[in-house]
Amino acid sequence: MIPASTAKPTSNAATTAVLVSTRNTLLHTFSTIMMESTNRPISMNINVNNSICRVKLINPFQHLPLNFSLILTTQLISSRLKLTYHISLRMPLKALLSCFCLLIVMLQPTAGQEFNYRHYNERDGLVGPVVYSMVQDKEGFIWFATETGVSRFDGTRFRNFTTKDGLPNNEVIRIYCDSKGRVWLMPYKHAICYYQDGYIHTQRNDSLLKKLYLEGFVFCIEENKKGEVMLMDMSNVFLITPDDKVQYLTNMTTTGGAMTKLAVTTADKTWLMYRWSILEYSKGRFREVYKLPYGSVVSGGQVIMDDDLFCYVESSGQYRIHAKKYNLDYLVTSPAINTAERFNDSLILLNTSRGSVLFNILTRRNVTTYLPDKNVSNILRDREGNIWISTLNDGVYRISSDRFQNVLKTTPNNQKISVYGLAKQGGAIHVGTDVGYFRLRPIDGGFEITDDISINMPVTFVDSWRDVLLMCAGLRVFVKKEMRRCGTWWAIMPPSLYR
Repeated sequence: MIPASTAKPTSNAATTAVLVSTRNTLLHTFSTIMMESTNRPISMNINVNNSICRVKLINPFQHLPLNFSLILTTQLISSRLKLTYHISLRMPLKALLSCFCLLIVMLQPTAGQEFNYRHYNERDGLVGPVVYSMVQDKEGFIWFATETGVSRFDGTRFRNFTTKDGLPNNEVIRIYCDSKGRVWLMPYKHAICYYQDGYIHTQRNDSLLKKLYLEGFVFCIEENKKGEVMLMDMSNVFLITPDDKVQYLTNMTTTGGAMTKLAVTTADKTWLMYRWSILEYSKGRFREVYKLPYGSVVSGGQVIMDDDLFCYVESSGQYRIHAKKYNLDYLVTSPAINTAERFNDSLILLNTSRGSVLFNILTRRNVTTYLPDKNVSNILRDREGNIWISTLNDGVYRISSDRFQNVLKTTPNNQKISVYGLAKQGGAIHVGTDVGYFRLRPIDGGFEITDDISINMPVTFVDSWRDVLLMCAGLRVFVKKEMRRCGTWWAIMPPSLYR
């Protein structure tokens, strides 16, 4: 109970008039907002008895998870009017806990977004910190190719494979899983092997692999829709049919052996990068479909080859985007690129020395950057929606879902902020904190932090229903009704605060 008094002689009629006038002011504001949204009358009790008049406003926000009441009482004592009021605002424990548990806001001098990462390294059982490649097999295991062996993760623990388990070499550069469930391992050696049925198959113990005469290490494997698996070293492309027969598609030894990339396109075409040409394999022969500028950096991992999209490093720090579908051909500046891949129709992933960049080729903007301070070698989205990011010096990171982000914010003097309440309304998330209010509006790759009302006191409650937003700060109740793209705020205050 918080008293506030006036000192003026009055009568019972004057007492009633003061109370009714105060009541009408409050109820008009509440009614304008609530009746338009709910078409529900507001519960109100008025009692007048001799020198005492009481008005009780009961829970006008019946649709919200809170109990609200406002009691105004006037009493005539010795020809003087005493005005008291009592505001009660209660929230169920379940709703209160949900506000605190939804989000923990970590803070820094400028606002930004971070993903929730889980880091795995040698302490967790990973065989080594330098991870080149990743794949998920048909059983759901995640495999990691590293410079010191191969790791398989079952969701809880790692199992490691080295030369002691049959690997030809501990340094494995690439890894690939085909439709038969074979996990192909490409070591940095003139050798090839795969894991199936509980052990590693090599050219010493497997009749299929004995048919492959390699002239260098295998650095690319692809499979087409027919189930044909193609392997490429620097001089040869081998095709393994579904019945395990081996064919030689080409031999470039006589012309220098400069093949760097093999790809199966969206339309199931086989593309080959040879020197500064992109070749298509059809009807037993290769034909040139695209010519790269002489002197371009044609490292295979940095190249994206698809039916309507070619991307490659044209010079140091310059990445060429050539999209026939959108009639685009331009250069973008990028840190040193380790690998690149197509994400969808308009997005590509550039795994660089400064993080993995998701780039929109239409807007020519970075959508988001994963691990901006890491040297990223590759990225994998598994069938459960997790994102795995491998690095060349710090193991692997997992994002359980890229839909969840930490929103980072501090006060001007770099103090941490406590969050009291959250509500989603009008295409934004409204946040009540111990230093006031702000809202989060989604933008590409994160959120924009704004506010449309300045509240320089703790906002202890935030909730919404349909197009109405309610906030409580101190003795004030702030109510906003959205009207198309804009809205109007009303501040409801006890009578003493108006003076």
